Formats: sequence, structure tokens, C-alpha cells
Amino acid sequence: MLVVRKADPTVGAWPPMSGFDCRRQAAADLDEVARQVLSSFALTRPSLGLLRQGNAGGFSGARLWRSRGMTGDLCLRAWPSEAITASGLQVIHDLMRSARDAGLAFVPLLLQTYTGATWVAEGGRLWDVATWMPGRADFHDHPSYTRLEAACTALARLHRIWALTGCSEGACPAVGRRLGSFAHWKRLLASGWRPGFSGSRPDRLTSQAERAWKLLDGPSIEFRRIIPVDRSASAFATVHV
Repeated sequence: MLVVRKADPTVGAWPPMSGFDCRRQAAADLDEVARQVLSSFALTRPSLGLLRQGNAGGFSGARLWRSRGMTGDLCLRAWPSEAITASGLQVIHDLMRSARDAGLAFVPLLLQTYTGATWVAEGGRLWDVATWMPGRADFHDHPSYTRLEAACTALARLHRIWALTGCSEGACPAVGRRLGSFAHWKRLLASGWRPGFSGSRPDRLTSQAERAWKLLDGPSIEFRRIIPVDRSASAFATVHV
């Protein structure tokens, strides 16, 4: 049965269902859960189908789907169970709502369920639905001063509004998770661990894992190009959620 609840600031991470491990869930199974979740939100049309988007290159680690709604395209998001709590997600939603109320149309509009909540707990995950925002994140392919200035201006407007809510500054959780994963990877390699592919049965997953290992089996300088070395909170100052 689908569980729909309003966020309670006292609630911690939502416990997975008994015997359920969402990290091992097949994509097809997760698609079915996504369809059930979508049907609990108003102004949606689950019958029109869902288009799986994967992670779409985001930092949150969430799974995304694109769907057609009554007023336009929508984004269904399944947050990773280990990365967000109910209270943390409610803070994010409150910040998004405050930005929209202040007239920042580039912030997605959250949809509500038929009970008035903005998120749903199902399958060991927290889910939400928002308007699909057009555009492509291709600045590295088509850089320009005008685009950079526009992005910084939008970010500044967002932070000015959020500052009025009494939020504090802190390290970005998503960046922190990636730095933690990188540190774990370095410790693993330092211990002498290496993957063994010779005895593995050839399949798509094994071939992809072997390809990934060949790409990663080099100097850590490649990681330093995409992950800042400075781990101080000031290096990743952002609104704390």
C-alpha cells in the first residue's frame, strides 16, 4: 500500500521496507513503484507513461523520470534512501517554495499529493514531483561570459531570498559524499585491493565494470580535476539543508 504522509520535522530517515533493499532494486521494478507514486500526486497523468532519466548527471544521487502532466511536463524524483531524511527534504521543499513565492520562476514548482503533502514515502525512498525545467547544462561545451553572469546572478538572487529564512552556511552534502567516496576509494587501493575479471562470467555488467576500472586505474590527479582538494567548509559554502 502506498504511504503518503505530511513531513514531520521529528522524523528521521525513512526505514526501508522489510527485506527491501532499494539499492539492489531492478530498474523495471523501480519504474513500477514510480508509476504508483506518481498516481498519488494531483495534476499528473500516470497513464501517459514515464520516461526514465537515470541520474541525469546530478549531484544528489536521485533517480529521475519525466512525465506528462495536466499543465506540462513533470519531473518525478526518487531520493536515495541513505542521502536524505524526511526532515531534510522538508527543509529543501520549504526553501524551494520560498523562492517560488518570491518570484523566481527558474526554481521548479513542487506538486502536492491529494492529501496536501509534497513528498511520498514508498519502497524505502522519499519521492517528490516538480515541474520539468527546460534547457541543457552545457556550459562547458558552449561557455560565454553572458551565460556565466546570468547563472551567478540567478544564484545570488536565490541566496538573498534564502538568507531571509534564517538558514546557515555549511558544506554541500552532495560534495561531501563524493569526497567521502573518493577517500574510501583511495584507502581501498592502498590496501592492495584490485578487481578480478578473469574468472567472471562475461556479461554486460562485468564488461562495464572492467571498462570503468581501466579508466580509473591511473593517477588520482584525474580525480583532483573534478573534486576540489580543499575539504574545508568554506570551500563549499552553501545554504545548509
